[in-house]
Amino acid sequence: MAYIQKIKLKSGTAFRIFYSENGKRKSKYFPPGISAEELKKFAITKDFERAHSIAGLPLPEKVLYMQDLIDQYCESRKLEIDPWREVIAMKLFIREMENLPAHQITHKTIHQYRDKLYQSRIHQEDLTYEEDQKIRRGVNKELKILRTILRWAFKNDLISTNPFQKVSFFSEAENTPDVLTKEELELFFESLPKQGPSRLIFQIMRFTGLRRSAVLRLRYGDIDFETLTIRIYRTKNRKPMIKPLDPRLAEIMSAALPLGAPEYEPIFDIKPLSVTRNFKRAMTKAGINKKMPCHILRHTYGKSIIEHFLTSGDAERIAQEALGHKTRIMTKHYTQIVQNELAKALAQVDF
Repeated sequence: MAYIQKIKLKSGTAFRIFYSENGKRKSKYFPPGISAEELKKFAITKDFERAHSIAGLPLPEKVLYMQDLIDQYCESRKLEIDPWREVIAMKLFIREMENLPAHQITHKTIHQYRDKLYQSRIHQEDLTYEEDQKIRRGVNKELKILRTILRWAFKNDLISTNPFQKVSFFSEAENTPDVLTKEELELFFESLPKQGPSRLIFQIMRFTGLRRSAVLRLRYGDIDFETLTIRIYRTKNRKPMIKPLDPRLAEIMSAALPLGAPEYEPIFDIKPLSVTRNFKRAMTKAGINKKMPCHILRHTYGKSIIEHFLTSGDAERIAQEALGHKTRIMTKHYTQIVQNELAKALAQVDF
């Protein structure tokens, strides 16, 4: 699908037409003065599907539908990530908007999906501000996952334009993530089964701040007990990293892992959703009324680092490196948590 961009100049309005030809993205610049008819004529000749439609001819190649797109996405990235969450997001989109051809997805389609998803999640007439914000954040999260898929499709010439260039997300207030107190952490681990992989998974998350996906991808060869390090080859930001292995975690892991296991064998054979269910079950048993999933262990890790190094003046940089954040925007959330707790403590002081 060809896309026409307007460029406003002092001498008039110029145009640039973006199109795909032989699997490659190209563009052509038209200076001010070109007629609308000439522009349309060129755009149609470069718009494969539109040209055939106008001529009344069938498309000689198969149209790529959204279901085909997610299949290609999973096949292409299966060695890089576990795309289970993208599959769920795409199934939700197909359920709400039908299995549309990928080239027909525009920013208007995304906005329709956004609004439809928002309305489907309202279960009462009078929403509180917090409830409304929670729904908006949930819808935005689905859109961001869909954006990842369509950006990938655009970069790989499966679609000729990226519809998210004009998409508006719901406005949402800054969300301070939940964390667990030391007492809640102890209660949580006491509520876990003594047998099974979940306890070790959550211990790794507690002492490293790794995401659930990174923990489940760990192999025996990634753990080095001699140098006390953990190698993570596939992270969310695609940047490999080596994390220090806390001596307390090293002791737990050395006691739990079998000796002589093949280096390339995964440590855990458990589905992500099973990990989430086990986490929620233990939280309920412990009587902890916080609805955030196991990612709360990562937030607790980040907050603990900020809290420990707060007076050093370098707390955010240390937390950023430990958590593997590209920027400090996310890391600042943990600083806010510590500052909020400090404000509550100061409010109780009798000056």
